[in-house]
Amino acid sequence: MKRVFLLTAMAVFNAVGFCENTHAMSLPADTVNVAKAAEAKNDSTYIKITGKERFECKSVVDIITKGDTFYVEMPVGLLGREFLVTNRLQKVQQELNDAGVNKGIVYQNQTLTFETDTLFKQVTIRQQRNTPEFPEHDAIKASVENNYVNPIIARLKIAAVAPDKQSIVFRVNELFNGSNNCVNDLFNNINLGTSVISDLSRIIDIRAFENNMTATAELTTKVIEGNSSVYITSVISSTLTLLPEKPMMAREESNRVGYFSVSKLRYSDEQQSVEHKHYITRWRLEPSDVDAYLRGELVEPVKPIVFYVDKAMPAHLMPYIKKGILEWNVAFEKAGFKNAIQVAEYTDSIAAEGDDMKYSLLTHAASTKANAMGPSTIDPRSGEILEADIIWWHNVQSLLKGPFHQKRRFRMYI
Repeated sequence: MKRVFLLTAMAVFNAVGFCENTHAMSLPADTVNVAKAAEAKNDSTYIKITGKERFECKSVVDIITKGDTFYVEMPVGLLGREFLVTNRLQKVQQELNDAGVNKGIVYQNQTLTFETDTLFKQVTIRQQRNTPEFPEHDAIKASVENNYVNPIIARLKIAAVAPDKQSIVFRVNELFNGSNNCVNDLFNNINLGTSVISDLSRIIDIRAFENNMTATAELTTKVIEGNSSVYITSVISSTLTLLPEKPMMAREESNRVGYFSVSKLRYSDEQQSVEHKHYITRWRLEPSDVDAYLRGELVEPVKPIVFYVDKAMPAHLMPYIKKGILEWNVAFEKAGFKNAIQVAEYTDSIAAEGDDMKYSLLTHAASTKANAMGPSTIDPRSGEILEADIIWWHNVQSLLKGPFHQKRRFRMYI
């Protein structure tokens, strides 16, 4: 009898427990209905904004334009990936031009990441700092990871989520129209120290490409000096380039050879003082025929360095400009590459494409400044040169008549 009682009690316990678990896992009907309604509302909002029922994107992101409102649809797979921001002048007014601040000049770079909460309510933008290096298996790795945090510079409301949860949609007007300078701080970076006047500024266009998106905007400020004031308007482009998921292998600098470089701190368990590492900036030149390259033969790179020459360059100077660029191939032949540097025409179709990061450009700037410069856009993690530009100020030709030319002739005769 005791056994029967025990078995009966266990059966009742299991039955009660099963019923309780079933009840615990069930949601009230009104809760389920609210959740379904919220999901249906989100799906409806997604369709209304994007004009499509599911996520489809051929570029790094998708740009949706609704009148003067711009949305970005970003794949969730890119959340946490690093984007390099490159802010570049496209047009300037006379006062800036006379000061040597011209088209093509990059005035600001920074690295950002996008992240979101689990409920897909907000997008958080973080500015990525140059975090110190460490050996992967050293104990100090935990200290570095726990000691450093990247600052939050903006939060944006998520407007919609794709029905399959593969992308998020958020408005980006505030990032590029000057009302928030977290991504583009033009007038502080060109040393005016003034703020954008929102009513006199606008986004002209936003486009997306294979590995970047570029926003073009017209920004205006007001500079006051004593009793006088002047309005300053510039057209700029802000390009967000998706950096390689795996950075190029960095190469340490040697003080025997002059290179531009990026610097990093390095911690390790065995060191007695923190190291300061310097990595040279260089192009990703990879041999198209590795076996021939290792045999010491000259080979072409998989991806050559191509400079496009501005159509504004005077025709009588064009042959000499091209020759000056191609002359650098002699140096690259010493490194085992032939035709490493090439020259191409910057056509109207390329200009209309508007992809700032795809083409390295030699810009001919109508300016009284007598100089030239060659800035480049760098992956700060490795020193890889992603794109480069040459700014050729028109008045640099005046140096041919001055002391520079005379000294050069003197050296030639010596």
